[in-house]
Amino acid sequence: MANLAIVYLLVVLLALAIAFIEQTFVPRFVSRHTVWGFAPGWQREIGFWNLGLAVLIVGTLWVGDPASVRVVVTAVVVLTSLLGTNHLLASRASRSAWLHRVGAAVNYLAVVAGVMVLLR
Repeated sequence: MANLAIVYLLVVLLALAIAFIEQTFVPRFVSRHTVWGFAPGWQREIGFWNLGLAVLIVGTLWVGDPASVRVVVTAVVVLTSLLGTNHLLASRASRSAWLHRVGAAVNYLAVVAGVMVLLR
């Protein structure tokens, strides 16, 4: 599991970095393609949360404890399943809010990949 889990968490780090940039530096663009609208305070908070999770992942990878890596992968699977479901529900509110469909797909892909990592 170790190598596959590390690759998985590195991909998650990339996604967190992209989400951090989107929510923190271009929140108006993101909000135009969602049903939630422009809320710079909330969007900045989401960006900061992504950064915090990235620090946790980097720290876990740095320590290299397999049990800790497994716990973090499990947490990411739980979080991405919840985020994917939230985007899926939001996508039903508006066909023009395409970013929710992308968010649901990306998060559910992360769930499938994470479960595969955990089952190895």
